Amino acid sequence: SSPTLLAAVEAGTTPGGAPYLLREFVDGPPLDEALDDATPSEASTWIAALLEALGTLHGAGLVHRDVKGSNVRITDAGPVLVDLDLLAEDTEDTAAGTPDHAAPEVLLGHPATPAADLYSLGVTIARAHGGEVRADFLRRFPAESFLEASGLSPEDVPENLRALTRRLVCR
Repeated sequence: SSPTLLAAVEAGTTPGGAPYLLREFVDGPPLDEALDDATPSEASTWIAALLEALGTLHGAGLVHRDVKGSNVRITDAGPVLVDLDLLAEDTEDTAAGTPDHAAPEVLLGHPATPAADLYSLGVTIARAHGGEVRADFLRRFPAESFLEASGLSPEDVPENLRALTRRLVCR
């Protein structure tokens, strides 16, 4: 349990026998939009909270498998990691997620691990500050590094997040 993780409100089965999970509604802009107007201090605080949330998931043996700006909502209380539909045990060997945020090993068909979630967070930070990746990104990546294939520059990331972002996306 973490204030940065979306809570389940109810779980059950429909009259037809299909399982369902009802989650709370989180009102707030997505991280990738909120970072545009954030101070360096706010951005650092949000990223630290997300690292803590991912640590909670990973400590429970789970991986999110789709960390990206639109799957984080910024509320008055801070960031909330949403869209837990692809949540899986870190031993599950099914690749999933959004290709242009996925770690190279996931694109190569390997299972998502906690390291893949952290990689995706680094991509999220870089993209929020540097803009869209090149149109031919998925043809170039993972043969090239994320930064080479994407055309994004670490210099576009605020200085207080630059070293972290580089570490998260380096493979």
